[in-house]
Amino acid sequence: RLVEEFMLLANIATANHIYTRFPEVALLRRHPPPKTKMVDELQELCDQLGITIDLSSAGALHKSLNATVGDDKYSSARKEVLTHMCSRPMQMALYFCTGSFSEEKLFKHYALNVPLYTHFTSPIRRYADVVVHRLLAASLKYRGLCSPPTGVWSSGLGGHGDGGAGSVLRCPGSEIRSPETHLLQVHRRRQLVPPSESGEEVRADPALGTRGP
Repeated sequence: RLVEEFMLLANIATANHIYTRFPEVALLRRHPPPKTKMVDELQELCDQLGITIDLSSAGALHKSLNATVGDDKYSSARKEVLTHMCSRPMQMALYFCTGSFSEEKLFKHYALNVPLYTHFTSPIRRYADVVVHRLLAASLKYRGLCSPPTGVWSSGLGGHGDGGAGSVLRCPGSEIRSPETHLLQVHRRRQLVPPSESGEEVRADPALGTRGP
């Protein structure tokens, strides 16, 4: 739990720093509030079932869920059902470049209830974290990096960062098989060469050292 708290604080501190330094091109992560109509429908359903749920904010929802789940032999099943019900109105969190929005209130991360947030702590597995690391390094003038990013960056960068996470959510287990997925994507973009004695081959970049069967 303590490690998780420190990771969140590191992400928040980094988000504030790179936004202050690069207000037009900082790569942050926002989480829009849940869909109002679906929240109202969920509240009505909970009222009909006699379930006390406070949907006024993410923090209030978390507290009321913990109180409603209880501590008996059905608490685990109750928690699973209620969590599923409450997750339906929620929207996906998204990466974005700060220059893409004119109002800072749109930067907010609803679930964490913080005005600025980004991903910084996992550069080994997330593209967005690598970008954030480079922004942070540029802001600190670390080892004479190339000139700081300019307006050439666009909202497309945020979309590219979302691609991996979205794919993982759409394909359960894909985070485990991501190397194979990447290899297949590389092969798909390459043309077939004439058959050899061992069968057909797929030509890939020599630097990758990959050849398909």
